[in-house]
Amino acid sequence: MNTYKEERAYVERIIARYKRDLVELDYFKEYNYYPKLRLDMVRDGGDSRADALHRNMDKVGVLTRRVAMIEGAGRVIGEEFYNIIVHDFVKRDVKWWMSEYPRSTYYRRRRLAVSAFARYAQDILEIQE
Repeated sequence: MNTYKEERAYVERIIARYKRDLVELDYFKEYNYYPKLRLDMVRDGGDSRADALHRNMDKVGVLTRRVAMIEGAGRVIGEEFYNIIVHDFVKRDVKWWMSEYPRSTYYRRRRLAVSAFARYAQDILEIQE
């Protein structure tokens, strides 16, 4: 990734996946990982409930690791940069920075935060694969 525009698009994709992972984790926590009994599986002799349970548990493990990777970014890239990422990309606050930074300082720090987070995510994703 060379340009700020490419890094920003990459960070937006990572955060979108993070939000989807949080929704899926909430779903699994609500239903306690247990698969629902589906009539088409019973009729066709599909997977057993134990197999579905193991698949769900594996998926929860993967989702939990990805969410922890995003939430652990603050320790690596720094709390200031992490707060910028959270406010701009996760919460989508538009004017949060006006009470904390002058305009030029905010845009400069945002550029650095996006670059640091993109490098962090790229490095972590290479290690996980």
